Amino acid sequence: MHGLCQTAILAYQYLQKTLKPHGYYPVPGTVELWKHQHQPIHFFLCVDEFGVKYFNKEDVHHLQQAIGTVFQYSTDWTGNNFCGMQFDWNYNDSYVDVSMPNYIQKALQRLHYKPNIPQYSPHKHMPIRYGIKGIQQYTTSPDTSPLLTPKQTQWIQSVAGTFLYYARTVDPTLLPALNELASQQAQPIQQMLQKAHQIMDYVGTYPHTYIRYHASDMILHVDSDAAYLVAPKAQSLVAGFYH
Repeated sequence: MHGLCQTAILAYQYLQKTLKPHGYYPVPGTVELWKHQHQPIHFFLCVDEFGVKYFNKEDVHHLQQAIGTVFQYSTDWTGNNFCGMQFDWNYNDSYVDVSMPNYIQKALQRLHYKPNIPQYSPHKHMPIRYGIKGIQQYTTSPDTSPLLTPKQTQWIQSVAGTFLYYARTVDPTLLPALNELASQQAQPIQQMLQKAHQIMDYVGTYPHTYIRYHASDMILHVDSDAAYLVAPKAQSLVAGFYH
């Protein structure tokens, strides 16, 4: 049923019911990470794509047989593509490069934007104001510039939505600027248009960004949800919450 809001949870429960007799179960405390009761195999599920970590192909064949009881599937043994990302594996040096080729070029074309000048920062630099101490050093005065038109507002929302996934997966340097853009996209002011242009110029300057992950036995869990002097009316008693 198109548009059924329960689609995701129903599909998840159906998959869980299907794989349980074969020994697969979702790992508690994680999102979409699965493992087998005895075999050293893990897989991450995103919509309908399985990213599988395995040590021998027999375990993968076992997973394929379990999935094949009710689903049709295709297999990519290179593991080079997953959810729009490209993985360039270097097993000898124990690292992988993750990128999204051509994503920036297509996004700029779809948003009808041509970068104007080279831009080396995704957001405007806040200069140090010498002689001023405390909160006044970082806070800014409320902006009273006029609101954007509905068409401009929709364009701002498109920019924030288009580059959020890219920022989370490949280029986290964009996240602070996109966070500010997204927090005011409901009623953006003229200044937001300038900030959106700076983001677009920045990604146009660095269209081939990639992020490199090195193999490690460390498991890092981090939760942080606080804004401290990075946006109007954003104040906290501490500089973020670190766990």
